[in-house]
Amino acid sequence: MGKEKFQPVLQAGADEEKARERRQDKLKEKFGFTGKDVVIIEKENTLKFTIKTITGLVRFLATVMIIGLAFIGMIALFYGEPRAALGNVFNSVLDETCRAVPVIAEILGM
Repeated sequence: MGKEKFQPVLQAGADEEKARERRQDKLKEKFGFTGKDVVIIEKENTLKFTIKTITGLVRFLATVMIIGLAFIGMIALFYGEPRAALGNVFNSVLDETCRAVPVIAEILGM
């Protein structure tokens, strides 16, 4: 059956109703219920809320860190002094890594 053509407001309502029905079908299958008169309501509990909150916080912090590092990288590209300082830091990190893991020094030929 093709998608019925309604006015945009009615179409959005029809799409929401179909999505709600699909969610109910998945929940019924998950919990082993049958029948059209059964409506399953999945409630949030404290553990789920905490996990979702922590996940959102970690994603936000990761995004902020990536934006900050990108900003530092852009500054290093445009200005000579930060570029030289970052080069020195990179060389120091590479030297320390090669001392800590000699296999990397062999691979890089240092």
